[in-house]
Amino acid sequence: MADRARPPRGPWRDVLSDPWARSGLMILAAFALLAVAGPPLLLPEDAARTLSAAVANEPPSQLHPMGTDAIRTDVFERYLDGARATLGIGLFAGLGGALFGVMVGACAGFAGGWVDRVLMRSVDFFIALPKLVLLVALAAVHDLGPVSLGLFIALVQWPSLARIVRGDVVGIMQREFVVALRTLGLGSRRILVRHVIPNVQGPILVGAVLAVANALLIEAGLAFLGLGLDEGSWGGLVRSGRVLFPHWWIGGFAGASLVLVVVALNLVADAVRDAFDPRMEPRR
Repeated sequence: MADRARPPRGPWRDVLSDPWARSGLMILAAFALLAVAGPPLLLPEDAARTLSAAVANEPPSQLHPMGTDAIRTDVFERYLDGARATLGIGLFAGLGGALFGVMVGACAGFAGGWVDRVLMRSVDFFIALPKLVLLVALAAVHDLGPVSLGLFIALVQWPSLARIVRGDVVGIMQREFVVALRTLGLGSRRILVRHVIPNVQGPILVGAVLAVANALLIEAGLAFLGLGLDEGSWGGLVRSGRVLFPHWWIGGFAGASLVLVVVALNLVADAVRDAFDPRMEPRR
């Protein structure tokens, strides 16, 4: 008797079966736990609260696992506060910019005509802007808090994903099943939400994950330049310890963690791209 054909695996099972993606997800989960738990749960009661007894620029020890800085502040406490700020802003700015980009690109590709031309010219305008110069100028003239900083970073995140989504939606709109759905009288909103967007979810998810990684790097770069949240993020911590030797621990742990989170996000994005693109071979 011939073996029964196994049903095809879903793309999310392919993502979770990828060892690199699992490694990336575990790294992200660990850092998310650090950000959520924060100092109240992870710091000993006597650490960072007996600052009068602490030594300035003390290397890592049992009491201060990441050492102290020049003003006798526990670096681990600053590290945990920075994790919450950096990861929160990166998530907010990356996903916010990605969501807006998807909305613009999907509307442009689905509507076509003058709507497409107006929206795409707006995308071209924002792509042409020098992003780093714009962010530095905005940060210099505005007293930035976490929300305003996230909005500013999202401002430079959305155009590239909007262009990608628009191109994919235009391709989907030319396929026979969309023409058939329109012939059957289905409303435009239902076709877009239930039939078009699900067919471009792969590029959307990849773009959203990479947008978060890019937002993390932008926020850290602004903080390192003395803009943004400065001391309240990993970038600010790296700035405090920018002279690595001899006090490498002040900025070293934050810088290494930032690199690790960005690498983990890229591993997940690669796995999602492979899973949602049938032309890609699964990785081992």
